[in-house]
Amino acid sequence: MLPRHRAPTPAEQELAQLKVMLLAKRRALTDLEELRRRRLAELHTRLVEQQATYGSAHPAIRDLETSIGALSKSSPQIAELKREEQALLAEYRARGGTDPEVEEGLGSSIYLPGDPMPAGELLDPALDYAQTQLRNSVLKYEDLMHRADSARIELDTARAAFKYRYSVVTPAQVPKAPVKPRVAVLLAAGFVASALFALFAAIAAEVRAGRIHEAWQIRRQLKVPVLAEVERP
Repeated sequence: MLPRHRAPTPAEQELAQLKVMLLAKRRALTDLEELRRRRLAELHTRLVEQQATYGSAHPAIRDLETSIGALSKSSPQIAELKREEQALLAEYRARGGTDPEVEEGLGSSIYLPGDPMPAGELLDPALDYAQTQLRNSVLKYEDLMHRADSARIELDTARAAFKYRYSVVTPAQVPKAPVKPRVAVLLAAGFVASALFALFAAIAAEVRAGRIHEAWQIRRQLKVPVLAEVERP
């Protein structure tokens, strides 16, 4: 005959429930801390990228630094979960719980500020900040080197093109007269323009007055033929 399984006692059932609740709290703590670490890594990456473009006083840089500082502090939600985990663990041990799965999970618990942490368990914020500053300094140095190389190339180009733009006369020649303006040319042009304007004004005045002085004016204006011309006595 097969042996019958003994039904768990109420104390064992409560202990099993405490174990499930304790493991669930630890899983929630682990998920929250992992989410916080990923968010911090994303913010640090964005900060390095922005610092390579903008200065330290730029609003985007200040917002990222503020977000990193706020996220680096202890979370009230994580602290509350940690206290609940410790309370459940104390109650579990008080009831005589000795499950190896519960005891092994202690090594992966979330540590809060002030708790003893194993070496390498969490990333040191000071070390992480120093690494971020180092990456930022390297990017700035590479950018400065690139700008210096560009400026050096522009300087060499300007030096090479200088001799084709200017010529130095030795010894220096003293100018005898101004190149511009040329007074004689201006006077001649003014005289010709004045004569043409006077001629045009006289012709325009005769045309507007409507006076007839020549036979061709009769044929053009009156459209009648001229039969004869009589000289004045």
